[in-house]
Amino acid sequence: MRKIGIVGWNGYYNVGDDAMTSVIVKYLVQSHIGNRFHFFSDTKSLAKYNSKDEPVEIKGIPLYRIFKKIPWIRSIAIHYIFPIFFASNKDILLFGGGSFIHRAKLSFLYLRIIRNIRKKNPDVLIGAVGISVGPFKNQNEEKAAKACLEQMHFIAVRDKRSYQLVKEMGLNNHIKCAPDLALLLPALHNNSFCEKGNEGNYIGLSLRYGHVRDEKIVWLSSLIQKMAEKYPFYKLKIFTFCALVSENDMNENRRLIASLSENLHDRIIIINYSRDPFDFYEEIYSCDLMLCMRLHAAIISYAVNTKFTMISYHQKCLDFAKEVGLPAEYILKENVAVDKTLEILEQLLQQEEFIFSKPRNEIMDSVKEHFYFIPHAFAE
Repeated sequence: MRKIGIVGWNGYYNVGDDAMTSVIVKYLVQSHIGNRFHFFSDTKSLAKYNSKDEPVEIKGIPLYRIFKKIPWIRSIAIHYIFPIFFASNKDILLFGGGSFIHRAKLSFLYLRIIRNIRKKNPDVLIGAVGISVGPFKNQNEEKAAKACLEQMHFIAVRDKRSYQLVKEMGLNNHIKCAPDLALLLPALHNNSFCEKGNEGNYIGLSLRYGHVRDEKIVWLSSLIQKMAEKYPFYKLKIFTFCALVSENDMNENRRLIASLSENLHDRIIIINYSRDPFDFYEEIYSCDLMLCMRLHAAIISYAVNTKFTMISYHQKCLDFAKEVGLPAEYILKENVAVDKTLEILEQLLQQEEFIFSKPRNEIMDSVKEHFYFIPHAFAE
């Protein structure tokens, strides 16, 4: 089986990134493309990407964990030393998924990785799967992104905004656009989540570290208290999608919980980060409704047929809402009165018809387009 190098947000204790990487690993293994994976990361920090019955070899970079802990050498190691350690002979080099090509410093890192690996195997297949491109802060970032992307044989992006950006660069690569990789994980686990979950028991909430201002805490606290009064039988699941020390969602979760009346605390369940991303699919499946700040809270909700609203903090959230056709009223804003927002949530809870303007089967079936070029490249 082929040797595959993977460069992504791996080992950063983030459920969304773990879910996308799990899809990459499981798809390539189940498609018999390759099962020997080398990650640009520390092995011990990696999530669980494969099932026990899938024969997979996974390794990282030696000494990655040690060097990364030393502040004065961390940046030098990541950008100049680790690309050399990573440059063993590979058949495929994949970048992805997620918000990947936007900062010049990262684009130059990817270029170093590509050049080092090509020295070992000039015929290595190089591509990006499930990525977002941009937004860019300046022309230098866009130029660096173009220099990186034009070294790849194929690019599969996860939103139309990224697709348009890449097309405008005038690249000669094969380019595809398909929905987020994480949508495919249930199918790779042979679980369709078609039947109802734990109906009538849970409402879920995800916050995003660093994007919850005091005003939003006040608004959310008031909204949750009114929901708790209106629906006394519901418990609230609060999800920690990212547990990385510098971006731990639990910090925001604690702020919100502290703002709530103590009599609500026994109705709150904290869902901590799990190394097995599929655990979060099952937890979200048990919810009747999700309030999603984290992008992948919304993506997983869609994947498991759980109703959701979005509390957008970034363009990528709006990109996904547009991709699936989420009605605009379900993109919540704190400048909308709490009573009006509660009406919107009540309407969604009672809604029995499919609310999205885009056909679900087309969205789900098209995710595999991210991998279109890989089997074709080896068939030629």
